Amino acid sequence: MNKTYFHSKLNSKFAKGITYRNAVEVCVALFCSADWVKGVHEDEVSTENIAKVFSELAKGGIITNFEEKYAIEMGVDGNPSGAEHWIQIMKSSLKRNRFYDPDTVSRLLS
Repeated sequence: MNKTYFHSKLNSKFAKGITYRNAVEVCVALFCSADWVKGVHEDEVSTENIAKVFSELAKGGIITNFEEKYAIEMGVDGNPSGAEHWIQIMKSSLKRNRFYDPDTVSRLLS
């Protein structure tokens, strides 16, 4: 996948920032389907690339308002600037049968 293209799409979409909770919603939605981001093909959005892009967004200060308590409730440790954090979020969504709110994701990505 061209991670740079995927990263730039999300970086421009969230140029004014995105809260951690909303980033979790978008991350899980993309994990389920790449159709949420126009121009990004399904096979371009692997678990590893999603995790890398979201960790880079966190490192760049685009993802704001990290809520450690919320992360712990989801069964996720660590800092959101690490790719492993986002991989745990995606795995946790499957284990807990907790996916995403399509209305929220649609609003965020429209």
